[in-house]
Amino acid sequence: MTTKTHSIRMDSELKRQLDEFCDTVGMNSSTAFSLFAYAVVSEQRIPFEIKTYHIDKEDLMRRDEDLRAGRNIVKKTWSELKDMEND
Repeated sequence: MTTKTHSIRMDSELKRQLDEFCDTVGMNSSTAFSLFAYAVVSEQRIPFEIKTYHIDKEDLMRRDEDLRAGRNIVKKTWSELKDMEND
């Protein structure tokens, strides 16, 4: 099997932490990235979840207005939540 070099740029502190972790488990970062690549190819996906969080600006503005106006935006009381938990 022939090998190729793949250069990766990352924050120096992140690299230090990665190298430290890899050392504790008996490998180097090159091996870690190879394991990642093998997982991607064999599973045909990124082997962990990647998400973004969508913030609905209109909803956020309504909630802010409710808070400023002193309206209770919590729909359930603590006792109602405890009752739901017991059910």
